[in-house]
Amino acid sequence: MNEYKSSDKLPILTQRSSVHEPSELYQVFLKSGQYPPLLKPGSWTKAAPYKEERHHRSPSESIANNYTPTSNDLKIRALRKRTRSLTATNVPLSRHAPPPKLPAPPPPLPPGHHKRQKCGPSGVDPSPSRPLSPMEQFDLTEEHQLWEQQVSGEPTKEDLERYYHYITKEITPDALCPMPDDFLPNIKSRLMPRLLSNPDYQSLRVELSEEIGEDYKFSMRKSIVDYVLKDPAELSRLKINSIPQSYPQKTIRAPVPWHDSFSKAWETQNSQLFIANAVMKQLRHLWDNKYCLVRMVDIVKLRESQLPTDPIEFESLVKKHCNEARETFKSSWVQDCGEIFRMHKSCWGHLVPAGPFQSAALVERFFNCACSLMAIQVREAVQNSLIDFVKFFQLYEEGNDYDGEYNDMRYVYQSVFQLEVILKGTDLQFSPPMAELEAIINKLIGYIVESAHALPRVEHVLFPDLKGYDMVIPAVPLDDKIVYNAREQALDLLRRNFAGPKKYLGLYAKYNPLLDGSASAQVDSFLADDNEPELYGKRIQHFQSQHEELLTLSTTVPLNMIQLNCNDINVLLAKRPTLLADKIITSLVNKNREMNRQLCHRYDEVSTKVYESPANTEQLVELVEYVKEVSTVTFYQMNDEVKAAAKRLLTLLDYANFSDEDLRLNNELFGWPAKIEPMFEVSQLKLASKREEAELALKNRAKEFEDLLQQHQDEIDTFKEKELPRSIDEIRKVIQQLEDLNKKIEETKELALSINNEEELFEWEVTPFPQVQALTTSKEPFQRLWTTALEFHEKHDKWMNGPFLELDAEQVEEEQDNMWRTMHKLSKGFGDLPNPKRSAEGIKMRVQKFKENLPLIQVFCNPGIRDRHWKIMSDIVGFDLKPDPTTPLTKMLEYGLTKYLEKLEDIGAAASKEYGLEKAMDKMMLEWKDICFNFVPYRDTGVSILSAVDDIQVLLDDHIVKTQTMRGSPFIKPFEKEIKSWEEKLVLVQDIMDDWLKCQATWLYLEPIFSSPDIMAQMPEEGRKFGIVDNYWKEIMTEAIKDNHALVVVAQDNMLGKLQESNRLLEEIQKGLNSYLEKKRLFFARFFFLSNDELLEILSETKDPLRVQPHLKKCFEGIAKLNFTD
Repeated sequence: MNEYKSSDKLPILTQRSSVHEPSELYQVFLKSGQYPPLLKPGSWTKAAPYKEERHHRSPSESIANNYTPTSNDLKIRALRKRTRSLTATNVPLSRHAPPPKLPAPPPPLPPGHHKRQKCGPSGVDPSPSRPLSPMEQFDLTEEHQLWEQQVSGEPTKEDLERYYHYITKEITPDALCPMPDDFLPNIKSRLMPRLLSNPDYQSLRVELSEEIGEDYKFSMRKSIVDYVLKDPAELSRLKINSIPQSYPQKTIRAPVPWHDSFSKAWETQNSQLFIANAVMKQLRHLWDNKYCLVRMVDIVKLRESQLPTDPIEFESLVKKHCNEARETFKSSWVQDCGEIFRMHKSCWGHLVPAGPFQSAALVERFFNCACSLMAIQVREAVQNSLIDFVKFFQLYEEGNDYDGEYNDMRYVYQSVFQLEVILKGTDLQFSPPMAELEAIINKLIGYIVESAHALPRVEHVLFPDLKGYDMVIPAVPLDDKIVYNAREQALDLLRRNFAGPKKYLGLYAKYNPLLDGSASAQVDSFLADDNEPELYGKRIQHFQSQHEELLTLSTTVPLNMIQLNCNDINVLLAKRPTLLADKIITSLVNKNREMNRQLCHRYDEVSTKVYESPANTEQLVELVEYVKEVSTVTFYQMNDEVKAAAKRLLTLLDYANFSDEDLRLNNELFGWPAKIEPMFEVSQLKLASKREEAELALKNRAKEFEDLLQQHQDEIDTFKEKELPRSIDEIRKVIQQLEDLNKKIEETKELALSINNEEELFEWEVTPFPQVQALTTSKEPFQRLWTTALEFHEKHDKWMNGPFLELDAEQVEEEQDNMWRTMHKLSKGFGDLPNPKRSAEGIKMRVQKFKENLPLIQVFCNPGIRDRHWKIMSDIVGFDLKPDPTTPLTKMLEYGLTKYLEKLEDIGAAASKEYGLEKAMDKMMLEWKDICFNFVPYRDTGVSILSAVDDIQVLLDDHIVKTQTMRGSPFIKPFEKEIKSWEEKLVLVQDIMDDWLKCQATWLYLEPIFSSPDIMAQMPEEGRKFGIVDNYWKEIMTEAIKDNHALVVVAQDNMLGKLQESNRLLEEIQKGLNSYLEKKRLFFARFFFLSNDELLEILSETKDPLRVQPHLKKCFEGIAKLNFTD
């Protein structure tokens, strides 16, 4: 058979001539001739190559020898006998075929690129290898790939067919390593949960899982085939010249020298790293066997505690666990670690310096190494505690949001936190709030981490003398990534469970009227209206059903992680509809009681009223009408109200309990209708009799009244015969008689009105009684005659004999004119009555005679007459004419001044003119006495400014015009000096106000500018001048505020001069300021686009570049804003 092993052809087998199916051996030969076997059949080693069939090698000697062809003949038992390793030159590539001829390899890599160079002859290490740039490494990689392609060549179509045949057909499933159990779950863990839980994707998920399994099997088959074909002899045996090349993977390393640093690090670790020390191993062993399961939070105990609990109690429970774990680490673990150090002192005792002058660096490093190991273990405990703490909440990662109505069967896990639903104001809130719940979780994460802080190092156990030193195991900081991730995960899980409680509160939305008081307001509004009893019943039933509904609400509401305790709020809410229903019932009871009481009172009033005895006709008629109205209308209305009371009673019987008073009141009310009706018949008969008596009495009164009117007329006729007596006392007696008669006439008017009223009450025709008005008309002329006569006698005596200077000429003239007109009319009216006519004409003549004295009265009783006028008039008449305060008019008439009347009238007219001018001047001065300037504070400068001067300026202009007009009058000479002084004062006020307002306007414009230190530094001369103006201004305003009366303010010393000087300086300052701004615009032409105010705003704050920001749009086209950096 050996000759066939080396032959390329299979041995020739004779085929049966029979028509039967070929034998099994023949079929094997046929198949092996076309596709030689790839794997070793019946081997315990999975996927062993067929080439191992001819060798007697152990699995260790044969596994992976295709990757290292020089190890094909390697025998493990022979390794001990060899003193040096075989070289590649004395070991052939394969026994089965000579090494093939390969193309020349690519140029060698630079020295030291992939391997360490040997030391030179002097024993000094060569220089570090030269680093290659990334592009050089890419070039070398591409050259190596080209070399491999030249070696292997391009596969033919037959090569590809045989290659894929071996992959898909020649490897049995038992030769494949099964897919790891966590392989498919790891793939699924990278998918979104909604994709895994969505039933619509179930078939797609099954297809993808099957596809992953097929891809895995194909990859395993391909890996086995690629491994076998690494051997060139197998390529030849399997009749495959070349196989497809995999997609090249290009990797590079950083182009930096690394060999020396790596060597030094290797040596340093060998000499100074104590991680392999027995003590370290024992520390790890102690941790793994005893303390690795210690957690800051015992999740099992936490779940076994009384959950759900209040968040504050949960916080206390977790803190208790953390304290217990800390105490375990501090009192037990650190002590056990110290005991390990004592037991294995031989492993580190040699590191302790023997003398005081020896270095303790090694022993410090040893303990630092132990401390680092313990810190890693503590970190592991903290990390695992955080993981467990997060896993504790991961049970509730689905959250508690729900659609539709709440169903407590949806949440099967025991809740952790119990929140109270409380009423705060008019809103439902959680206690504690959600934000506080987040804060508690945040604090617990920090407490878990901090419970591992400040744990003592093992040196404190070994060396008690170090108690004073602060030597602690490094702990996990609060800002560590694992802490941050745990905090974020825990808070995220917590927040997922916020939606449910908030949504559950929506269940109480329909009870908002009970919470915010609107239900109570609606009840108040309902009770304020007059509603039917049926509506009261519906309202009461509504609130009672609300009460029953609230009592059926769940008191505890599990919502996954959170459970709501709604007992208190349910009880509170359930009370409110009950209170509102009771309020309606109580209101209805009170309303019913009050209405019944009022209705009974009305019945009582009716019964009392119908039995009254009228005192007069008016009361009689009213009572008749009342009885008629009550018996025909009111009685039936009250009966309807009784029926309404019956309805209210039927409604209340279902909800309320009545007191004895209510029962008595109801009985009384329902008995009134039958009792009141007979009363009306008795009252009507009685009132009919009374009416007949009253009508007879009224007729008698009317007849007596007519007789009384005739008596009064006879009394008036007596005045037709009376003549005016000479005695004033007689006149007064007659007037008294007229006044008495007037009273009687007024009484007759009232009596006539009374009779007419009674006639109207009885519905008779009203008697007009024209005699009443005739009495008044016939009496009135005599009343005027005698009254005017008395008035003239009294006034004439006063005019003629009273103090002459107290008379008012205008009033005297008006009174005597009225008297004359009255007597003139009366004399004409008394045409057929000689005595009254004669009396009227006598008084008229006396009034006319006194009228001749009016010109003298108008001259001498003029209020403008002064001593100078009396002197002039005395000079005219030739004697002293000035009267004393008691001089009467009769004395003045005795002088016979009629012949001087024309001259005296001229003097009186001049005196009147002068008096008018004097009064006008006094009036102007009086008006200015109360005129005040109005001042307002200006910003925070401490200085006030003048405001609201329009009214003052209008008044000033008006008075100046009046004063100048008065000065031009020919009658001003007596007080010309005063009017001239007043004019000068008004002109001064006008000048001061003009300069004052001008100065103020300019000062207000310049003050903000020269308040800037930058402007003062750039314009020193203008700044000095403005300082002078500012001082003047502050002095003037300070004095003005002390007394703001206008005439006092303008009386300041040299006020006008200071204001004029200030205005002159301000004009110079403005010229300098304009020149300064023009200079700045010439330096930077963009400033021409800005106004003076805008430019000054920039220049006044040169240290603040941001002040230019608002003006960029004007200066530069296309620039709106700049971002300034620090």
